[in-house]
Amino acid sequence: MSGEPGTSNLPANTAFKQQRLPAWQPVLTAKNVLPTFIVIGITFLGLGIALLITSNGLYEQTKEYTDCTNGSGDACSTQLENSIGSECLCDLSVTIEQDIQPPVYFYYKLTNFYQNHRLYVKSRDNSQLNGNTDVVNDASKLSKDCNPYREIDGKPIAPCGAIANSLFNDTFTLENESNNPINMDKSNIAWKTDHTTKFNNPVANATCKADPATEFQCSFGNSEKPPFWQKPIYEVSDIVETSSEQSENGYENQALEVWMRTAAFPTFRKLYAISYEPVSKGNYTLKVKYNYPTSGFKGTKSFVIAQVGWAGGKNPFLGIAYIVVGCLSLVAAVALFFVHKYSSKKAQD
Repeated sequence: MSGEPGTSNLPANTAFKQQRLPAWQPVLTAKNVLPTFIVIGITFLGLGIALLITSNGLYEQTKEYTDCTNGSGDACSTQLENSIGSECLCDLSVTIEQDIQPPVYFYYKLTNFYQNHRLYVKSRDNSQLNGNTDVVNDASKLSKDCNPYREIDGKPIAPCGAIANSLFNDTFTLENESNNPINMDKSNIAWKTDHTTKFNNPVANATCKADPATEFQCSFGNSEKPPFWQKPIYEVSDIVETSSEQSENGYENQALEVWMRTAAFPTFRKLYAISYEPVSKGNYTLKVKYNYPTSGFKGTKSFVIAQVGWAGGKNPFLGIAYIVVGCLSLVAAVALFFVHKYSSKKAQD
């Protein structure tokens, strides 16, 4: 059919529009299908065995401390509920069954904490975290996604949002039987792109630079700390035991950067520190400054000691999955071989 006189709805008579372009279609025969299944099966089986052996050779131990008690025998969780903002100290015994070669990774683990909730994930202002000086004294320029943790009495909260407000703030010290602490380095726990690009402190203006003693504090302007924080952002720091860097303050705080990268599942763990020295087998004492409440979301807290190999942490799932796929591929190859032989014999008869 045609619309106006002299027009046609037919496509142009070209190879592309008339679908006459040359095409290649694989011909599946026993000679190319069977070797493919065999190669896939052997490759996946070998890789799966390597992954499983590597995973089983890594050390990992998880120590839950949700209900740990202080020196008086009182539960720290109860003390925290009765006196918000109080600090509770508790000691736990940890036995390491084997020598651990460096690097040794220390994590904190939370359960039933839904960092993947849409409103929670959006509750931040990336411009503020990047050091934008326009929002230092003007709460109206902060993202509305930060509500209800956007401002206090007209003053901007630094950093704003629910993610920063719920920052994990328990601290750990691991001591051996001689009461010597294990070195925990926090200088390289965040993603490099986060630490060097996404998180920057605001630049101090001329007024702030006039007094070097208060220059850093002044650069954050007339801001307020998040309601659940014990200190303002310019006093929150991680002392780093390295020769090249003495401290990390403000937004350029790697513990904050790790927390702000939200987890995909309600059970997750985040890197707390790394030890670049061997950790010997034996009995240790884990000293915990218990500050973070979990009863509100009915979750648990744990401290994790782990090694990481070339394929990641200790997790047998990936190795088992590769082995299963490899075995299924080999079984399929054997089954197809016998089907091919049976079909060929029947065709000859």
